[in-house]
Amino acid sequence: MSKTILLTARQMHLEVVAEGAETYAQRAWLIHNGCRLFQGYLFGRPQPAAAFFAHAGPPLRV
Repeated sequence: MSKTILLTARQMHLEVVAEGAETYAQRAWLIHNGCRLFQGYLFGRPQPAAAFFAHAGPPLRV
């Protein structure tokens, strides 16, 4: 199913953000199948906003 979604998005010139990337193997599979954007526990655990901004800095104002 994921491969079909990625192929369909590519044909429509759309980017896909894969949610739930938890292992390096999942990340490698996504990259191999054309997905360049992902989020999940592999990159960070959920945390309160204050803790996130203490680490990442304040949000950008545009």
